[in-house]
Amino acid sequence: MVGLSIVSSAAGCGTREELEPLRLEGSRLTVNNRTKEAWEDVQVIVNRQYRVATPSIRSGQRVDISLDAFLDVYGNHFYYQRQQIRDVHLTAKSASGAPVDMHMDFHRSGLSGLADVGVFKKKETQ
Repeated sequence: MVGLSIVSSAAGCGTREELEPLRLEGSRLTVNNRTKEAWEDVQVIVNRQYRVATPSIRSGQRVDISLDAFLDVYGNHFYYQRQQIRDVHLTAKSASGAPVDMHMDFHRSGLSGLADVGVFKKKETQ
């Protein structure tokens, strides 16, 4: 897959830095499998539209993905320099068959920052 590089984590001297499972740095998204099981059929979706897939990510493995590698259903690339990232969603299956589902949290500001707060909270269904 274009724009995807795999880096195995190596144990080093000193204290280990706690790695976030999903991390954005410039034009690169890093996926860290911090679990004890490999992930199979991994899909990462940006803004609910642009997708990258990889067959697996081993336990302890880090995968760096260029944001330009994400494509929509029409083959259009995500353009990091012109588009804002609002949502990152990863889905996969663990080696034991359990689903892996994670979202990257984004801080919202302005009126959208009020969503789900106070009187704007969604009503719970009973």
